[in-house]
Amino acid sequence: MKNPSIWMALAVATSSAIVSSVDAAVVNWNLNLDIPATSEGLFLNIEQQLVSTTADINAGWDLNPNGANGLFFGGTTAHGTWMMVDPATGWDSASSFNPGVVVGSSYVFKALPGGNMIFGNGPGLWKENANNIFGFRFLNSQNQVRYGYGVMYIGATALERRLVSLSYETSGLSIVAVPAPGAVALAALAGLTGGLRRRR
Repeated sequence: MKNPSIWMALAVATSSAIVSSVDAAVVNWNLNLDIPATSEGLFLNIEQQLVSTTADINAGWDLNPNGANGLFFGGTTAHGTWMMVDPATGWDSASSFNPGVVVGSSYVFKALPGGNMIFGNGPGLWKENANNIFGFRFLNSQNQVRYGYGVMYIGATALERRLVSLSYETSGLSIVAVPAPGAVALAALAGLTGGLRRRR
């Protein structure tokens, strides 16, 4: 890791907003973090549960939600993270799924970087003023494929976004996207505070 002090400082600074729990072979990481509307956004190391706003290619980050003019997931094939895609959309960017979707090898995944998230009412399209579930696969520290999903709240536009939680299966099996109770509560709070901001 090139700048461990930066990661440690950010990990401590965000500890009050981040809660993690382990249930059987599933790790739930409740973040409740706003994603800056910048080309950098957030850099996340899923297994070590570290967050940064600056990239360090040697730090092993897995996900990079970002975008100054839209919502993107940055990265390269070297990071080993692929995003789950609903073929019905016709797009290579990450899709939004309903609760209960099974994230695993039977689905279609596209390597990063992908295109911007597509919004609309059809299957797989992202929704505004709503919680969106996205699937992914990444490589753990032993270079093994692991499957997971995230919950992201989108406000009135793609620039109003909050990463609510990330969850993954530690054994390499598929995982059912059922947001943890803590994540659901945080998502509801995100929607409430977003509504209050818009009414001011």
